[in-house]
Amino acid sequence: MKICWLAILLLFGLATQSISAAELALVGNEQGHAFLVKYRGNCYAIMPNHVADQDRLTLVTALPQTAGIAEVFYRLPEQDLAISYVEGAAAARCTRSWDDLRRNLSQLLLSVNSGGLSRIQFDGQFIDRAEASIIDVDDLNFVIATTGRWASAEIMSGVSGAVFYVGDIPVGIAQTSPDTTRAQFVRMDRVYDAFSGILDASKNNHPSNTPITKKTNGLGYRITGQVTLGANGVAGLRDAFKSKWTGAPVEIEFTLSNDQPVPLNRIIVETDPRQDETITFPQRIHLQIDVGQPSSPYWRDMAAQDMTPLGVLEINTGQTYARRVKLRVDSVWHPNRVLLIDRVVFE
Repeated sequence: MKICWLAILLLFGLATQSISAAELALVGNEQGHAFLVKYRGNCYAIMPNHVADQDRLTLVTALPQTAGIAEVFYRLPEQDLAISYVEGAAAARCTRSWDDLRRNLSQLLLSVNSGGLSRIQFDGQFIDRAEASIIDVDDLNFVIATTGRWASAEIMSGVSGAVFYVGDIPVGIAQTSPDTTRAQFVRMDRVYDAFSGILDASKNNHPSNTPITKKTNGLGYRITGQVTLGANGVAGLRDAFKSKWTGAPVEIEFTLSNDQPVPLNRIIVETDPRQDETITFPQRIHLQIDVGQPSSPYWRDMAAQDMTPLGVLEINTGQTYARRVKLRVDSVWHPNRVLLIDRVVFE
């Protein structure tokens, strides 16, 4: 039986868990919850696969209520897990670092007896936390039972995806319910194991990773001058860039001006991820700009978050000036496919 709403009302004196206010969101028509995490500048929502009944879902956080859209880009049906990229106001409320989930939870789960089940109350405004005991632990999951004043509470519709905490440590995501007073959770360290290779494709546990032959010649490809003038006198990619991904970084160099540095406010990198299942698009991108003169180049590093799983990256440069730009692709979302960049625009 899939997990449902825990019938516990705020009028019974539930404590509000402030740290979870930006970590949980209701999914769709209150069919469950999603756990929000931040990684390399992007917001992601993790939820049971059965809660992600569509590839595009609405999210709403607790007070102050903010909405967002979750685009599911990877599913693990056998583990009942799905991960999505979050856009909209809810993305700004992602505060929990993905790397916080890296800790091994075996010792903690075996040494404590209780914790709190956190979920968003039925009207979608408050985070509440119900006391519960951990009654069974194995390498993948654990089971809790409501205790104390909540011992007779029934697990009903909407609690799938709710998070169990020990103190302020998130230790599991609710997936199923053996009966109306117990719930089974997937351990949060196993969630990290399942998706860490997806969020960082350079790791060996990416499901599509293939052995990579080490290169001795440094960077993979360097392209200079592949630009065209735009309406505002700025430059962009003339044709789509396509290259076999070998695991070696791929560097693309753009010359915006052969003379003086020109204004540069924003860089947009795009690839349509749905056009061809044989292609991949960048994940981690390293950005440098040359703010010097032709006779004395001066390369400066610029911060850049990961390209989203939707194939879009926008980099605001802070109204700087640049003569050349280097985009170095350090990793891709699907390592066994051909790297494709459809569009690069400088504004």
